[in-house]
Amino acid sequence: MNSEVAKRIAQITSELAQAETMGDQSKQDPLVMLKQRELDLRAMDMQRKAQEGIMKMETQQDQFEDRLDFDKVKLETQDEQSDERLEVAREKMKMAAQAKSKKEK
Repeated sequence: MNSEVAKRIAQITSELAQAETMGDQSKQDPLVMLKQRELDLRAMDMQRKAQEGIMKMETQQDQFEDRLDFDKVKLETQDEQSDERLEVAREKMKMAAQAKSKKEK
């Protein structure tokens, strides 16, 4: 019987504590609520700034990769042009050598 009474007292005490906690939450100090809201806004702002930073880094990475691609194409074009100039110079040298050999004959 005593153990049943003790269990019931513990149960009622627990229920009262929960009710009191819930009542306290609904009657929270307006200053505490304002500070909590301010903290929430700061956290949201920090998260927004972090997201912006990530997006900025991604944009910079894309720009860097685009610049690398552009430079690569530019170098390839310059290399092709150099090869073509070299080929033209070789052909001119051949023609000059042939013309010289014809004159010597």
